[in-house]
Amino acid sequence: MLWDHVLENGTSSRKKDENGNFLPEYNWVWALHGINMHKPEHWDYVYFSDKKPSAIPEDEYIR
Repeated sequence: MLWDHVLENGTSSRKKDENGNFLPEYNWVWALHGINMHKPEHWDYVYFSDKKPSAIPEDEYIR
């Protein structure tokens, strides 16, 4: 989760609105809906590379 925050006197804390309530957190995921976030073995993969795109290595399909 990610929150808006403020830094005061070297201490970070969550931002609050004008009524003193914490601002909501940012809950977002890249995965399609229907993916159980508590089962990482079903999560998608993202590869970052400077190389030309190629096929996913065979051993990645068995994960």
